Amino acid sequence: MARLRAGEATFEDEASEGRSKSLGASLGYGFASAFTEEERVQLALLHFFQGFVDVDTLRRMGALKMITGEDYSLPEVCGLTREAGIALLDRAAEIGLLTAHGGGYYSIHPALPWYFKSLFQQYYSSQLSVTSDQPPLITDHSSLITATRAFVEALGELGNYYHYEYERGNSDVISALAAEEVNLLHARQLALRHARSAARGDARANGWWGRVISTMQGLDQLYDHTGRRAEWARLVNEIVPDFVDPASDGPLLGRHEDWNIVTEYRVRLAIEMRLWAEAERLQRIHVEQARLFAAAALAAPSETLDGAQSQAIRSLAVSLERLGQIQVGQEKPECADALHEAIPLCQRIGDKAEESKVAFNLGRAYRNVPAIYDLARAEYWFRRSLELSDERDRFGHGRCLSQLGLVAYERFLEARAVQKPDPEQYLRGAEQFCYDALDLFPSGEVEDLAAAHNLLGIIHAMTGNFDRALPHYREAVRYFEAAGNLYKAAGARFNVAFALRDRGRLADAREYAYAALRNFETYGERAAEEIQKTRGLIEEIEKEMGK
Repeated sequence: MARLRAGEATFEDEASEGRSKSLGASLGYGFASAFTEEERVQLALLHFFQGFVDVDTLRRMGALKMITGEDYSLPEVCGLTREAGIALLDRAAEIGLLTAHGGGYYSIHPALPWYFKSLFQQYYSSQLSVTSDQPPLITDHSSLITATRAFVEALGELGNYYHYEYERGNSDVISALAAEEVNLLHARQLALRHARSAARGDARANGWWGRVISTMQGLDQLYDHTGRRAEWARLVNEIVPDFVDPASDGPLLGRHEDWNIVTEYRVRLAIEMRLWAEAERLQRIHVEQARLFAAAALAAPSETLDGAQSQAIRSLAVSLERLGQIQVGQEKPECADALHEAIPLCQRIGDKAEESKVAFNLGRAYRNVPAIYDLARAEYWFRRSLELSDERDRFGHGRCLSQLGLVAYERFLEARAVQKPDPEQYLRGAEQFCYDALDLFPSGEVEDLAAAHNLLGIIHAMTGNFDRALPHYREAVRYFEAAGNLYKAAGARFNVAFALRDRGRLADAREYAYAALRNFETYGERAAEEIQKTRGLIEEIEKEMGK
């Protein structure tokens, strides 16, 4: 399948045998008869698309000056309207080149990329005229390079668009990202190849590094949403040497902006692996760089800030937020300092979305860090995050509700410990928060779905309704594993083992406890406390079984 999508002919096809026996002859006849020369040149660009075609991407290849400010537009599709593009691709679908799905979306049969490749080689082997006032940055204007640059730029813009839409809470873009995944990967690989050529002194490849990153921005949201972290880690590790100075972990010369994003990727991967010290080390480097670049903007009056200065301040706020998040994970009380510093930065530039994220992590700090533990302050910041988040941000709302459920659960534990009247009121509130959160989380938000199910399992087990608890625990394990988070999957399994032991189902409890232990052991010393605790539970269960 990979060879077919790459346009490699993997079967014999002799055009001289005629249309009844030759796929190439049949398609060639339809292609030549149904389209003008200009249309055939446009359709040959389908060579770049890896099984999925959006007419707007084809159009974008001819409108890049308007979108990016740089004229990488391909003359052959300049001025192509959406209506004309759909009419053209619909006719291609009629003769079997594509399958139309409506709305300007099409798929390419796996057997056809080899055909589009031959068309592309036919029509894009000669020089194209450069009609813009200012020529592209590339010095070699061969049609191959020009067309490749147009495709990469178009997909890079698409990756950025979907990234920021998702950041604003529009999780509906995930389905579109899933369809575009193979195109984004292909564009990323093309950009990477040309960028590395530049590093070897090939002037034709100037300026491609940014598109390596922008295509990855869309893939980042897709892989994070669907829990495909191992695939994402491979993509990130591949490009680290292209942006990061190995001696300092700072940016390579001229690549600071893209280094920022690559470092964010590395930090998130370290957090997921619970490599807290490494994550904090990298993030402190990131904060130092962000402070350096924001210094002039911080000294300027707020009313005079331009777009670049506002972005510099935002980058510092985001970097501080992530430093605080990492320190929360290590239960360091100084986490609150970094997060409180970020709040006025967000307010200064009016960035409510980022302020909402900072507020959310402040809530986590006051709930998770023993030295500053304060449920009242935690609840305040979670509710503040809820107020600041965009009404379209179902995911953000769901996360806040889920955390408020945890706060309510911990209030229940406190009330029960001091024998306050009706502590179950907090438990009922926690249950409702969790169910409300589950209604808001999209199906792909596997880790947050898992956390809500895990808490519901605990709540139902605590009220003696284990028949309701067990399905939630099982869903928690399933979602945590789908997210690649074996640490939290182990925690959910431990909860099941504990509840089964209390109900006398010792054989099942031991099975879950051993499964939890195997998960924890994959983290070694990073989960030493949890390993010891799980082994202790296993000993208790086996002692009871011996009796």
